[in-house]
Amino acid sequence: MKNRYVNLIKSAELFFKNYASTKGRSSRSALWWWILADVVVISTILDLVDAAMYSVEGTDWFYDPEWGGLLGILWIVITLIPYLSLYVRRLQDTNRSGWLLLLTFTIIGIIPLLVWFCSKGTEGVNDYGEDEEAGL
Repeated sequence: MKNRYVNLIKSAELFFKNYASTKGRSSRSALWWWILADVVVISTILDLVDAAMYSVEGTDWFYDPEWGGLLGILWIVITLIPYLSLYVRRLQDTNRSGWLLLLTFTIIGIIPLLVWFCSKGTEGVNDYGEDEEAGL
């Protein structure tokens, strides 16, 4: 198996480069570095900006404590498709169909998905292509 480790910067680049592509495979590091960057860095910054905008007079429409701020909601909408395609490529790296993402609707299906997302990818060629990072 080739060394398919990617760092935080490369994972962000691959996330947007493969915006809607479900072709190929994505490594564990590509998935988990991006999730870390998104949840810790990007979401925190957007939440701080949203909260600051909420404190400005006349912008109470901009932020709802129950739903969050407008920027956070826009970010979720913008990244929905790339997240789904990243999850599909990650499943394909473990030689599983992307259709297994539908298990999330059963709630209990989230557990095997998390296990598969944490599992080592298939060594060598599998049904979804060569043992290489999509987009490289």
